[in-house]
Amino acid sequence: MRQHNLMVRAADLATSVVRGVRPDQLTLPTPCADWDVRALLEHLSYVAILGNRSATPASIDFCVLAEQLTESWADPGAWEGTMVFGAAELPAPLAAELTMGDLVLHGWDLATATGREFKCDDELAAAVEAGCRSTAELARTMGLFGPELAVPPDASPLDRALAVSGRDPSWSGG
Repeated sequence: MRQHNLMVRAADLATSVVRGVRPDQLTLPTPCADWDVRALLEHLSYVAILGNRSATPASIDFCVLAEQLTESWADPGAWEGTMVFGAAELPAPLAAELTMGDLVLHGWDLATATGREFKCDDELAAAVEAGCRSTAELARTMGLFGPELAVPPDASPLDRALAVSGRDPSWSGG
């Protein structure tokens, strides 16, 4: 199932970045202006709990939470109907799209902040870009996205997704 495969790839990508964070990097700035690396790690754990269809987290470790998250979407029926997502009930595909977007975008934020390479394949990045475009207006009114940034016409799908969400693909912590 394509959607589940994309979710697994997004979670695996974020997990690989999280595993590489060193304790001395926790106070580094990130592209998310109000969050340092520690706050971003906490947010990623929250995303993994929020997007979990079974909503029974057995850990606070992101890597375990990400595995539970992907398992909760493995049944094709998980992609139907609605689910409680924070304080709202959302269509399941939208909740999955938001979760996958957060995993990829914040995975990139974390990798960039800690000087790590972020290898997001074009299919996954294009799916995240499409999700960002579909929710961008609402996300901006909620303060979740900044204004869309311009990128060259030949920008990669990941750079386009980042730009739609208000992130500068060339951001550097310093």
